[in-house]
Order: sequence, then structure tokens, then C-alpha cells
Amino acid sequence: MMNASGNQKKQQHDFIEVSYHTSTSCDLCKRSMSSIFRNLVAYECKRCHQKYHKEHVEKNEVPPCKCKYESISKLYVMTEREDEAKVWFNNLTKLISIRSVVLKSF
Repeated sequence: MMNASGNQKKQQHDFIEVSYHTSTSCDLCKRSMSSIFRNLVAYECKRCHQKYHKEHVEKNEVPPCKCKYESISKLYVMTEREDEAKVWFNNLTKLISIRSVVLKSF
């Protein structure tokens, strides 16, 4: 089953088709999913980053997605008190800022 953007979507996962050229193993069967010589099709969930062989996804053998929330804003509003929400927001903002600076330096 494909979603509107053309990506595979099953069992709550939001799969994208990927190919690995470095040593990578399937999170279900632990077999290799990488090859230097040929293009092996695999799927990775954009939310939980679990990786599976194409045949596991097609046979619906993959476990449910481990990520229960689609965005940080849903986690943000689930704090018990407003001051906790502000602390979370400030920490996330700092982490995002630090990560973007590190990524820009490469």
C-alpha cells in the first residue's frame, strides 16, 4: 500500500525505499542489507528508523512502529505541568540549534 507521497506505509510505519552501501543489517532477520556490487532494495521507517528487507515489508512480517508520536509538539503538550513543557521546549530548542551548527560545519 502506498501513501500520497509514494512511500510505503504498513503497520503504523512510514516507510521510505532505501539502498545501503555500507554494512547494514535487517532489524528483523539480522541478515545483511548492503551490497557494493548490486542495489538491494530495503525499507526504513522515517519515524522509528527500523530497517527491513523488502520481502519482510511485502509479506507484512514487520512489528509495529515503535514511535507512537508523529511530532515533538504532541510530546510537548503531554507534560503534566506548563513549567515542565517550557523546560522541554527550551532543551529541544538548544539541541536543535547545536545540531544545526554541527551539521553546517561539515
